[in-house]
Amino acid sequence: MANKIESMTRDIIASKALVDLMTIFLGERIIPNFKKEKLNLYRKVVAQYQVNEISNCHKTAGFWATMLENETIRAAK
Repeated sequence: MANKIESMTRDIIASKALVDLMTIFLGERIIPNFKKEKLNLYRKVVAQYQVNEISNCHKTAGFWATMLENETIRAAK
C-alpha cells in the first residue's frame, strides 16, 4: 500500500511539472504566434472592408451625378 501511495505521489508531482511546462510553452510560444496570426487576419479583413466602402462611395457618387444630369430631375429644382 505504501508503494502505491509513493508511486501515486510521484505521478502527481510529475503531472504538476508537466502542466507547468505546458503552461510556459503555451504562454511563450503558442499564444503569441496565435495572436499574431489572428491580428494579421483582422488587419486584412479591415483593409478589404475599407476598399469595399470606398468602392461603394464612388458608386453612390456616380449614381447621384447621373441623376443630376437627368433633365427631368434638373428641372424639378
